[in-house]
Amino acid sequence: MSTIEELDVIRLTVPMEGADVFDKARVIPLPVGSEGTVVHVFGAGAAFETEFLVFDNPADPEDYTSVQIAVEAAQCELSWRCPA
Repeated sequence: MSTIEELDVIRLTVPMEGADVFDKARVIPLPVGSEGTVVHVFGAGAAFETEFLVFDNPADPEDYTSVQIAVEAAQCELSWRCPA
């Protein structure tokens, strides 16, 4: 198993949810398979602060919401490694 590092992309293996960073009252569901970018690694890889972009209208790349949540290592897998 690869060690997940900052700027890697992870994929959720369990459904989660988080608040819209632009509107904390709006909770956004993140289904299994959602991918997000790791912005911070906690406890030598025990968990990751991860930003997910959720596109409300996939035809409009500027119509999105950002969700930033902590994801435990057991709740995700590496999807894409940031090139060195």
